[in-house]
Amino acid sequence: MLIRSILAFALIALAPAAMAQTPDATSGDAAATVRVPIGGHNGEALSGLAVFTEGPQGVLIRLRVNDLPVQARGQWHAIHLHETADCSGRGFTASGGHINPDSVAHGLLNPMGPAPADLPNIWADAAGNIHAELYTTGITVTNAPGRVSLLDGDGSAIVIHAGPDDHHSQPIGGAGTRIACGAITVD
Repeated sequence: MLIRSILAFALIALAPAAMAQTPDATSGDAAATVRVPIGGHNGEALSGLAVFTEGPQGVLIRLRVNDLPVQARGQWHAIHLHETADCSGRGFTASGGHINPDSVAHGLLNPMGPAPADLPNIWADAAGNIHAELYTTGITVTNAPGRVSLLDGDGSAIVIHAGPDDHHSQPIGGAGTRIACGAITVD
């Protein structure tokens, strides 16, 4: 457990430098990559980018978000993958619920879960910035067999919530309102 915690901390601490080296479709890297701009509610300065890179057994997500609202700084936040590539509606409600085609229980720590949408919490520093790298085996950006495609007919969304996910409570781990969203689509 200590080694896993140290590894997770190292990945988060090194993420700012890694974002500068993020591969994309134009860099010549062979891996399939989808770049997703992230925004806040109307009038907020919040901006960010999530880069989804297909791996042999899952997807690596590199995340950078800047200028979170003051009330969201210096704390953990839940991040989930939602059903539809639509960040409209009050509170980004048009993105729908979590991706969960098999209707399993929510939560990384839930013995009846997790759903493909479930991801570890992310930390926002005191300046309102997030730099993180996450990995999940439940999704794909290339239609890999046995995984849920983020690029189905209506796409999907990456959503950051106001509070942390307790990784157990239903249906969203007590994560609170949606404060940032990015629509995941084919260019």
